[in-house]
Amino acid sequence: MNDWANTQNPDFSNLSVSDAIRQNDNWHRHMVESGSGKKYNDIDTSKIVYGPNNWQDPENNGHIILELNSKNDLEVEGFLQLHCVGGHDKKVQDKQCRIFSLRNIKNMYQPILTIETDMSGAIVRQDYGKRNSKIDKKYHDMVTEWSSKRFASEEIDYSNLSREDILCIKLDETLSKIVDKTNDVVVLRHIAHNQNASDETLSKIVDKTNELFVLKYIAYDMHDKKVSDETKIKARNKIKILQAKT
Repeated sequence: MNDWANTQNPDFSNLSVSDAIRQNDNWHRHMVESGSGKKYNDIDTSKIVYGPNNWQDPENNGHIILELNSKNDLEVEGFLQLHCVGGHDKKVQDKQCRIFSLRNIKNMYQPILTIETDMSGAIVRQDYGKRNSKIDKKYHDMVTEWSSKRFASEEIDYSNLSREDILCIKLDETLSKIVDKTNDVVVLRHIAHNQNASDETLSKIVDKTNELFVLKYIAYDMHDKKVSDETKIKARNKIKILQAKT
């Protein structure tokens, strides 16, 4: 329902739950049907951003990740995968997201899964198979491998990362790198809320932030992260120091 709400901006104050569900279902059906009878444009090899022969696991060689830019290709992808990516054209054109498709070179025009990222292409907002199904771990790991390498190579404006994007990050290694590279209070706060942040990463946040809310969040382990006693004590001591100055 998020995709429908984000693209159509319905007035929920005037919608019952059943009406909202019905409109969401109708919109998704329309998005899928928008690709009916169409075929992909010829593949532009410059749009292949990863693969086919540089995967860490040689068994994955032969797969590519291809960026989709055109309204036609988004609609075809949505039709073949039976999901609503065909409705993302405006978001793509307005530079609010990027869309990629995992394929096998043996069948280049048959998508395996669809990927939505932020504009850097490094933060995966969602990856989904046919009918928005949960994807096989093998393919999930392939997406993680690709995105983590992009994260290491791309110049990212960390201050522009949204809370939703930061919460999408699955690797603590990535979160730790952001902490090393930014002093942005809001970004550090969002990383503290990410369930994948390790105790080491949280400890670095304690060293960098003076925001009492974040320090208390870590000191009292409000999200059941199982923060170490050492990190909790460090956060509590810093809280005492800051409070003594006020």
